[in-house]
Amino acid sequence: MKKIALIVNNKIHNLFESEDIPHWPPYPDGTTPLLVDMTGKEVDEGWDYDLATGIATEPEPVVYEMSQDEKDSMHSNQNLSRVETLLENLLSIESRAKAEIDPKYAEERTHKISSLLEVRAQPNWPVEVEWPDWVLALYPSQPEEPVEEEDIK
Repeated sequence: MKKIALIVNNKIHNLFESEDIPHWPPYPDGTTPLLVDMTGKEVDEGWDYDLATGIATEPEPVVYEMSQDEKDSMHSNQNLSRVETLLENLLSIESRAKAEIDPKYAEERTHKISSLLEVRAQPNWPVEVEWPDWVLALYPSQPEEPVEEEDIK
């Protein structure tokens, strides 16, 4: 049995086995299917096929590099989301009630709210942020990790 490759747009579109290279009718657009004997060659579907040399090669993986604008937009969204989440928790009914009965907590809460408002006033906000220490303690290594609501209050 021969290993036959159907080549479409300089790629191995399909691999199959056959006694001989079949003769397929033309496509509706009039082009003839290109069938190539790949017996004994290590190839796979999706590989590039060079019509001039008859050599099939594994394609290079496509690596997407984010543009600086995309990176800035991603960081901005993360930073906006982080501040909103922290403020929502600090301004929750539970947090306000706790501040009513615990003066030390009320003072810490006021400090945290104030520091978040200062973050939003930074010159390159929201792309570049210098976070207060208490926020860094919540997100020590992975800023995208979810934080438990109890840790914020």
